[in-house]
Amino acid sequence: MIKLHLKLIIPILIVTALTMTYVSISGPVTTTYENARVAFEQLKEQIMFPVGLARLRMQEPLTQLPIPVQDVRLSEIVDTWGAPRPTGRGHNGVDIFTERGRPIISATPGYVTRKGIGTLGGNYVFVSGPGGLRYYYAHMDSFAEGIDVGTEVTDKTILGYVGNTGNAITTPPHLHFGIYQNGAENPFPLLVERE
Repeated sequence: MIKLHLKLIIPILIVTALTMTYVSISGPVTTTYENARVAFEQLKEQIMFPVGLARLRMQEPLTQLPIPVQDVRLSEIVDTWGAPRPTGRGHNGVDIFTERGRPIISATPGYVTRKGIGTLGGNYVFVSGPGGLRYYYAHMDSFAEGIDVGTEVTDKTILGYVGNTGNAITTPPHLHFGIYQNGAENPFPLLVERE
């Protein structure tokens, strides 16, 4: 019983000592509490990210995905899966053409696991969702504010805005939408109207 209490009390004493040292050096207590709150939130996010990913992997993959571009109807989308590309490869996704700047919305709940700028995809985001599937959103004109690796998203979260970055620079603005799990999968049959 005493050992258990010591395991709990020692970290509290260390944090208290560090806080008191910080206060004596830097100023008011409110600043210290705010810094501690921010540090706690960051730590919580770092812990919850892998826990959330593990929880998502245990769920069944979704069988329907709302169209990941705001105000685009299913009848406006052509299944471009497998279409030939100049390098001889097939197209591993669906291109959703629309005007530049239209919001791109996550098709699933999950976490942003990659965000970057690539020669093929331009500005892109990967979201890991239920069943461990990875959803690829590419050619974005720009990223939405607050979207970074570790960001938890819902099927209503704006990830970015339609563009033609990367190898799509000579094409009209569009979202390249792909799904990956042990290789690429065609997302078109899963798409449904967004409510």
